[in-house]
Amino acid sequence: MDIQVAAIILLSALVIVLIGILIRNSRRGSSAALPPAFEPDRYMSLLSDNAARGEIQAVASTVSDLLKGPLGCERIVFLRKQRAFLELNYYHGIRRFQRSEFRVRHTSELTEFLRQRYQPRPLAEIESHVPVRVYERLKRDGFDRFFPVFWRTNLYGLYFVQCRSESDETVLSLLLASLAQTLSAAYHVKWHETRFERLSRKLDAMQSAPGSAGRTVEPSRSPLGILKLVRHRTPATLVPKLIDSIRSELNLNRVAYIYEPKEKNEPLRHYNPSGGKGPAVPSREVFDRAVAGLSGSGVREVSRLAQLDDSLADWAQSLKREGIDFLAAFPISSGRSGVLLLDGNLKPESIAQHMEQLVPTALELVQNAESYEKVQALSFTDNLTGLANQRYFTKRLQEEINRAHRYQRSLALIIFDLDDLKGINDQFGHLSGDQVLRRLGQMLRNSIRAIDIVARYGGDEFCVIMPEADQATAQRFMARLCEKIASSRFHLHEDSRVIACTISQGAAVFPDHATDQKGLIYAADMALLTAKEAGRNSFLVYQEGMTVK
Repeated sequence: MDIQVAAIILLSALVIVLIGILIRNSRRGSSAALPPAFEPDRYMSLLSDNAARGEIQAVASTVSDLLKGPLGCERIVFLRKQRAFLELNYYHGIRRFQRSEFRVRHTSELTEFLRQRYQPRPLAEIESHVPVRVYERLKRDGFDRFFPVFWRTNLYGLYFVQCRSESDETVLSLLLASLAQTLSAAYHVKWHETRFERLSRKLDAMQSAPGSAGRTVEPSRSPLGILKLVRHRTPATLVPKLIDSIRSELNLNRVAYIYEPKEKNEPLRHYNPSGGKGPAVPSREVFDRAVAGLSGSGVREVSRLAQLDDSLADWAQSLKREGIDFLAAFPISSGRSGVLLLDGNLKPESIAQHMEQLVPTALELVQNAESYEKVQALSFTDNLTGLANQRYFTKRLQEEINRAHRYQRSLALIIFDLDDLKGINDQFGHLSGDQVLRRLGQMLRNSIRAIDIVARYGGDEFCVIMPEADQATAQRFMARLCEKIASSRFHLHEDSRVIACTISQGAAVFPDHATDQKGLIYAADMALLTAKEAGRNSFLVYQEGMTVK
């Protein structure tokens, strides 16, 4: 929490400097003047109070008063993020409405769009990112701009306002953006306070549970010490941080972690934060026997490891040479075992007590990360073909465009569709059409380079993003793919019959044909439509002037 407060204080100081500059310019008669009714003392008081306390209700109330008063916002709508939606949380100057009229589903695409610029933007820019009913209502009521309430990657809400301020537009934008940052800081502090209060209550319940009487847990040894890792949302990044945190909290010199991977046929995973080669990773058989031996007490001295099973003697000797004195059971999740290797700074009883306190919280963190990873994967996967979906395609295309721009490289985008999928569905049924699309997805995965991204855009349309590919590379790829699809035979659903299929393709290249995502998709789409008009089983690269007749 100290880091959060420090960040807010720094933000407050920077904004105060900004206000000071604006006041000075205003007194000198500069065009960048503050709004006539703006009260700098009140605004600076808001920043100071927020840095000291961060009470969300007081901060939000003051922000609303400043928007309505000196900043001249005649109409205000604030949508607060509530789980999967942005819901109406505050309004001013609007009448006769249903709250559902302002309900917006929260999506990764919307978040990515809002993160591009934190300062106020014209209302028209958000039209394609919110439901039509929401945009039409805002437009009808005269709203002219919007700005998000962000703290780092956390979206807390979205403002729509109609301002009639007499101040310079640049000054107004800076003031609105700084108010949003101030409010986001208060929301972020409240979020952390709520989370820590909830987990503190959970810890209190753990300590008061039957069998815990008379035991105390030092603050530095409590699960709260590792709860800061909740922001790591994938096991790959969480596990190393988790072991580092345990090493620090238990004040250990040597520690290593060996654990089972997700897939049983993969080798054991190993993390050694101490540097160097580290303790030897045992065979799966030796690991399983060590885990079985720890199932009782949970902690075992390395010197006594061979007493469990003679086959553990060689591994025990290698651990001893590496300065490892204890093994502790530390499962990575409910279905995956793990063993923590520790030096001799603590007694076995003390290690067992700390593990009893740390393991439940660590398990919860890892399971949350695994769940998030699964949901993330599902949200980016097309159910029918197993390829990436349109959401993932849009995200990756923007990333690749940014990378190509940064390193001055080319980037090809190919869009194609299956010729006459409707005819296949009408003649053989939709299940047969789905079977053809699934087979097409498999063929695409086997046809692209390792760095390419293939996605199902929707219906019978597919896209291939080809980093560092020019027009000639795109043409060669399309020619090979056309020939491969045309020469293949597609089995129909629960039918011995096979059919032949063809595709039509269009390509566009960054920066030759477009320099942004929208333009690149448009160019590739125009090339595709032109190819389809010219006949099936064909492909074209975009040329200037291509349009749909």
